[in-house]
Amino acid sequence: MKKIFKIIGIIVIVILVLVGGIFGFTKIGQITKNNERRNAKTLMEYVKTHSYDYVDSSKEEMSFRGKDLKCDVFKDLESKDIKGILTTYTENLIIMLNDSSYLSLSLDNEKLYSNNQNCNKIDTNIKTKDIKKYNENYYIISADNKIYASLINDNKELDFKEMQTENDLSLYILLKDDIQSIVELNTFSDIGIVLKNDGSLYKQEYNRNYNSDTSKTTFSIKKEEIFLSNNEYGNILSATLNYNNDKKEYEIKTLVTDKGYYYYGEVKTEECTKYLDIECEKKIIESEIYKKFSKDIKYIGEYYTILSDNSIIETNYLTYSLDKDLRN
Repeated sequence: MKKIFKIIGIIVIVILVLVGGIFGFTKIGQITKNNERRNAKTLMEYVKTHSYDYVDSSKEEMSFRGKDLKCDVFKDLESKDIKGILTTYTENLIIMLNDSSYLSLSLDNEKLYSNNQNCNKIDTNIKTKDIKKYNENYYIISADNKIYASLINDNKELDFKEMQTENDLSLYILLKDDIQSIVELNTFSDIGIVLKNDGSLYKQEYNRNYNSDTSKTTFSIKKEEIFLSNNEYGNILSATLNYNNDKKEYEIKTLVTDKGYYYYGEVKTEECTKYLDIECEKKIIESEIYKKFSKDIKYIGEYYTILSDNSIIETNYLTYSLDKDLRN
């Protein structure tokens, strides 16, 4: 009997040692990962140390959408060279460039083009005067003032279709030289929010005149006013809006300016997060992550952001709270 108890005692001790060793190893590993996260010097390191392997449920998880991509053209691109990013709802992105060409970019490192790279540069062969945006589409304004819309075809590839400008309010707006993009347009009320070359948002109301003899509709601006001046957050590069049904007006959702990245969100205080009857204040907030790591960001698109090492993340990560340890 004593022998049995002795054996059981040894087994228990061994189990405790193993459990303690595993717990200790796990604890050391977690401490190491926490130190890596606190010492993140770049946004690339910050994203890595907020991946599934590093964070628990108390922190917001991040991951790279594209990493270690082979693309020689990418290396030489600067933010001024990029006009926009289109999604194809596959593992490919389309990156519009200012020289009338575009990159078809595979985010899957197992699926390369015949050049053995993740990207393929394609020329549209359109003599381009300007490239503008409306909704999720980009429009090329040609040197002879024709307008071509970017369309994703059934093969999930990019096509450009020449548009007929008659009777179309959006094309009337896009053809104006001082317009960068249409941010919102209601064709029932003929009211739009546009981004102009001066970096400000304007609210415009339009007249619509139909000529029954020619069966053509012409447009003109009836009224224009500042919606958001470049004096508030800097020169606006792009914007998205939400419509507030209660207030019957548009509100800022996100802003990319020459000074930072801003979004509409809750300011979480100790009181509003603790008590059910105290609401958190909602306002336009400057991204803490952008402010900390702006030098690591090459281009911010509506859904995807290109980092300085040409990796790609989801843009909504910029709305996450920065770790307290890195706020200095």
